[in-house]
Amino acid sequence: MNINNIVLKSFYLTEKFFYLSKKNNVVIFKVNKCYNKFQILNVFVKYFNLKVLKIRTIIVKKNILNKKNNSLKIYKWKKAYIFLKKGENLKIDNIKYK
Repeated sequence: MNINNIVLKSFYLTEKFFYLSKKNNVVIFKVNKCYNKFQILNVFVKYFNLKVLKIRTIIVKKNILNKKNNSLKIYKWKKAYIFLKKGENLKIDNIKYK
């Protein structure tokens, strides 16, 4: 499988995630930049069988200065906030996220 064809790259865990998961029942994933909300929704529902309320995507830009040749490198990636319906929970490796 080609790495560019993977839609959901990784689960994104931060302090903000834990706050949002308790308040709004949200799951956050790093996703491939090429895919839109509808494609992400289809893949998520196919693999996890959960009902989704809405999806919001954000393109994150990180600027890193390379000190050797003083050039600015910009790394872009996309994250998706997936809002689950009430009563839906995502279980990954025996860890329950509400």
